[in-house]
Amino acid sequence: MSVKKLLGRTHESKTSIRHDIPFLQLLAFFNWAATLEGFPASSEPYNKMLDLAGKAEEVLRDMKMARIKPNVHTYGIVIDSLCWCRQITRVHDVFSKMIDAGCDPNAITFNNLMRVYVKAGKIEKVLQVYNQMKRLGCPANAISYNFIIESHCKDENLKEAVKVLNLMVKKRVAPNASTFNCIFGCKGKLHDMNGADQMYVRMKELKCQPNTLTFNILIRMFVELKFTDMVLKMKEMDKNQVEPNVDTYRILISLSYEMKHWNNVFKLMKEMVEEKCI
Repeated sequence: MSVKKLLGRTHESKTSIRHDIPFLQLLAFFNWAATLEGFPASSEPYNKMLDLAGKAEEVLRDMKMARIKPNVHTYGIVIDSLCWCRQITRVHDVFSKMIDAGCDPNAITFNNLMRVYVKAGKIEKVLQVYNQMKRLGCPANAISYNFIIESHCKDENLKEAVKVLNLMVKKRVAPNASTFNCIFGCKGKLHDMNGADQMYVRMKELKCQPNTLTFNILIRMFVELKFTDMVLKMKEMDKNQVEPNVDTYRILISLSYEMKHWNNVFKLMKEMVEEKCI
């Protein structure tokens, strides 16, 4: 068996437990494989090792010693690992090294940076990353725009969030359910029921398929604002073949309980168990 196939088979068999393999054990295997005839002098086996072990910077140093040039995927894995550990300073160090090495970052690289800042609620940093994408000529994808929209919605800046949605459509980047879910959630906080209805109409016009979370957000909004047409939205849910989840049932059961509709409470709980939605 070739070294390439051996490494590939190891990667496939360990995919489900990524970042959970003892590093010394993996390093010993990797060092042994590197001595075999036919070991590829490329970044591919190092990328696989990075993905398996999660010891990003150690492997990057090994590549440098072996005079193997990291590619965009290598740097992407390193940045992803550091982002999950919230090592922002080190992320920027690696990002700078990537630029200095003449390796152009892609949307995945920038999205990893955005994700950290979105979670930290730093909208200005998210926008800085987006502006850097534009300066380097890297086109944003749906995930990039979703992060920007999510940031604006967390700041309850609905106007800017809708502007970004319009920009997505103009750039012919198809919005998805996550795009609209952020906006629906923001409209719910602002109690903007009419705006949510209008946005739902636009979602259908753009042929964007809603998901379970979409309906959970809308249903929760109906409950909080005492709108009786919630049932119609449930029928819409069936029409779109979107399956309710445990959160959907929790919202509906709570509403029925508050309204003292005991038969409906029992019916929903029975349905929930039958659908194995527990």
